Amino acid sequence: MNHVLRKVFQRRIDGAVDFYRRWDDYKDGFGFIQREFWLGNDKLSYLTNQGDYELRIDLVSRNGISYFAKYDLFRISDEISKYRMTDLGTYLPESTTNYDRMAYHRNMSFSTWDRDNDKHSSYNCASHHHGAWWFNNCYHSHLNGLYFDIQDSYKTIFWYSLPGGQYNIKYTEMKLRPVSER
Repeated sequence: MNHVLRKVFQRRIDGAVDFYRRWDDYKDGFGFIQREFWLGNDKLSYLTNQGDYELRIDLVSRNGISYFAKYDLFRISDEISKYRMTDLGTYLPESTTNYDRMAYHRNMSFSTWDRDNDKHSSYNCASHHHGAWWFNNCYHSHLNGLYFDIQDSYKTIFWYSLPGGQYNIKYTEMKLRPVSER
């Protein structure tokens, strides 16, 4: 078996850390590395611009079913360019989420409630959907939303058309691996 260390930059497991945060929090990072955290957009930008990295997103539903989406390339720009997702490679066929829900966010800048960089004409997607992400004209995926709130399901962690329920996600992990280590 090939066990390669992946660089985790986002994890959600129990809702203990609030992900509805300001731009500067996402810039610098927050949370607890062994539990829930966001590494920081400055670090993520630096890392992804040092070489080519693939992205793997792990999702676990509330009933314990695991899914993943894998992309052969991932890169974001620096703060001057609003941490735009400059490269999102091919959605790899071994992925089990059924659909590529990150493609909608390709080339989007990062948005928080205090920095509206999305394409929605009438409101700030980050504020309206209670999170931060590479919002387009809002989202097809949103892994930094509320941990779980069935009454406001459009504000929760979300992956559109996930088998078993798009709002029913209890665990997320976003991680990178150098392309050279495939």
